[in-house]
Amino acid sequence: MNIGIVGLGLIGGTYAKALQKYPYKIYGIDINQESLDYALSEGFIDVATTNPKDVLKDLDVVFLCLYPNDAVKFIRDNINYFKRDAIISDVVGVKRFMIDSLDVYFNDDVDFVFAHPIAGRETIGVKHSNEAIFHNANFVITPTKHNKDESINLIITLARQMGFKNVSLISDVQHDEII
Repeated sequence: MNIGIVGLGLIGGTYAKALQKYPYKIYGIDINQESLDYALSEGFIDVATTNPKDVLKDLDVVFLCLYPNDAVKFIRDNINYFKRDAIISDVVGVKRFMIDSLDVYFNDDVDFVFAHPIAGRETIGVKHSNEAIFHNANFVITPTKHNKDESINLIITLARQMGFKNVSLISDVQHDEII
């Protein structure tokens, strides 16, 4: 399976580190070449690019590890380049905003599984990524009526492989009220 991680900061880098020990091909996508070079040199991504259009057609799962507005802009700019039946997930802490912003794409050939890893550190950047921040942490998925069960189950599996102890499915409204 080919997994793309858009945004190799603290969370994106940690996703890559946590998943690279499995038989997945990990693609790093970032606007910062230095972050990509670091991830390649440390061996936790297999492919690096600053041009998502070059690789999106090959990716089975894409994690958007971006700020909310940047994640929405990334989808809008690249929706036509995703592989048919790709699963797109995110790490954004405001779900209603994401769902409302992307609802026009729900009938496209991709499945958006909105998620939020409840983890982090007081530092930022790929050089501070560390799998330990996910161990015993919570991971929240906010399903929509458009999600396929297989897509949600795959994201649950990936979350557990990354080290999350508790994976919960709650509504976007409930998520945003809690956060």
